[in-house]
Amino acid sequence: MKINQSQLVQDYMDCLNLKVCQNKEQFWEQLEKNHDEEVLEQLDDAFIAHNEGSEDDLYDVKNQNLMLSLDVSNFSADLYQKYLDWFITQPIHSPKKILDLGCDNGIATCFYALLFPDSEVIGMDINENGLNCAKELAKQLKLSNISFLNIDYRNIQKHFMKGTFDLIISLRSYHEMIGEFQEKPHHSDYLLSHIQLLLKNETSKFITCERLSGVKSISTWVRLLENAGLYVQFAESNLIEFHEIGQEQEIPVFVATKRKVEINILENVKNLLS
Repeated sequence: MKINQSQLVQDYMDCLNLKVCQNKEQFWEQLEKNHDEEVLEQLDDAFIAHNEGSEDDLYDVKNQNLMLSLDVSNFSADLYQKYLDWFITQPIHSPKKILDLGCDNGIATCFYALLFPDSEVIGMDINENGLNCAKELAKQLKLSNISFLNIDYRNIQKHFMKGTFDLIISLRSYHEMIGEFQEKPHHSDYLLSHIQLLLKNETSKFITCERLSGVKSISTWVRLLENAGLYVQFAESNLIEFHEIGQEQEIPVFVATKRKVEINILENVKNLLS
């Protein structure tokens, strides 16, 4: 039976009550319907601190419970919808094991488990509140093929053997794990080299969708991937256009494999952005 792909994503969004907010007013109105003033004040303070770049407790605050976590995720509901619409069209064939890096509250992770019911899906994160929300979400969705682990990226090699995964995914989580990769190239090399080792073979994929903009920044990321033996397959990659509470944005999503390809990085990045 042929699956109506767009409807599958929309049904999932509806099931989680994820709503695309057109502006800040809509976003906060939804929060005010379901949460008390004290929680909203905590959340507002955490957003301000996060936007100022401080080490803050945004994830602890927003992940106090699953309802709050999902309501706050409305901030990025359009990205989730556009990314999942893209993901579901990809030629990914029956992966046995999937790893979701920085899974947070499990929205994307649980979708992978629903889409691939015969796969073993693992979400990893270091935020305990987020993992608790993810586990509750998986329970509500009655998923039996998914698990969530509290793992620091620096210890990833201690938890999984070489060649474990057919598919590894990072959805806007890489910067959360290591900070700006330009400022911490050694941290970036470390994690990417282990991702490369964890992929099973040349057909296994690393999907990375990070907060990157501009030719220079994106080209640097592609080169870092290549340095780790992960080669971007530009024909499968894309630029996702979305908005967060009305603010238009775009984000590159790359499919990388161990299969070496000779490309002009700068030219391919420019073509992707054009």
